[in-house]
Amino acid sequence: MGNIAGLLLVDGKPVQKIMDIVIYRLFKEGFGKTCTRCGGTGEYSFNRMDGTRCFKCHGNKFIVPKLTKKLKKQIAEHFNQMI
Repeated sequence: MGNIAGLLLVDGKPVQKIMDIVIYRLFKEGFGKTCTRCGGTGEYSFNRMDGTRCFKCHGNKFIVPKLTKKLKKQIAEHFNQMI
């Protein structure tokens, strides 16, 4: 995750905030999709642990696929082309 965060230029923030920024930027660049469980609202049925936050997307409203070697390579190529 560190290399991808570096490519996306997100430093100096708490780890969870960095992860949220990375996921959001990857989604905006076409590497993710809207959460099908909550329909992109970030909320789902109430439970005492999480309130109404969707547990599939963790309230982010979208999902980025698991970071595999192939996806990391695609992301690196995509952002290196932009530079």
